[in-house]
Amino acid sequence: DANFDARFEDNFDGIDWARLPDYMAPLRTQKHKKSWIYRHGYRVCLRRLPQRIFFVCAYCHRDKTIDRGGTRLYDVTASTSSAANHLQAQKRGHRLTPTGERIPLPGGQRTLQQVIQGGIIVPQAVGNALGNFDVQRFRIAAIEWLVANNHPLREFETPAFRNMLEMANPEALGALW
Repeated sequence: DANFDARFEDNFDGIDWARLPDYMAPLRTQKHKKSWIYRHGYRVCLRRLPQRIFFVCAYCHRDKTIDRGGTRLYDVTASTSSAANHLQAQKRGHRLTPTGERIPLPGGQRTLQQVIQGGIIVPQAVGNALGNFDVQRFRIAAIEWLVANNHPLREFETPAFRNMLEMANPEALGALW
């Protein structure tokens, strides 16, 4: 059918249903454009409660991490953020973002979050001054920039724009998507 939009279709290539006995393909496709996470995994539902939708990471499924008691399925009925965080984790087969594989920061350059995770104790005043990225104000400023400069909305999706945001502040990259 020429009018069919493949973006809404679920893809189950590579899934081993025998390893997911309590799950099945969802009863219907999504109403809206699918999240980027589904390029890296599967959208499944509970057989006994088909309205509950879960994400299965394709890498973890292929690698059988799930079978070894590792990563579990992520409930994405209301939100895909837990699955997105899983895909963005700094581990083999992951490090993914909406545009593809995450580009590591240049050597020596660290975010405040990396410094804290590295065990360095940041003074409270410094943490409070540096660590307050206001997502809502950033979103409003980004939209105002688009409108004031007559840029198309797709500007946010260009690799050059995303790279610029990530270099300026990695928190900003996740704020728009």
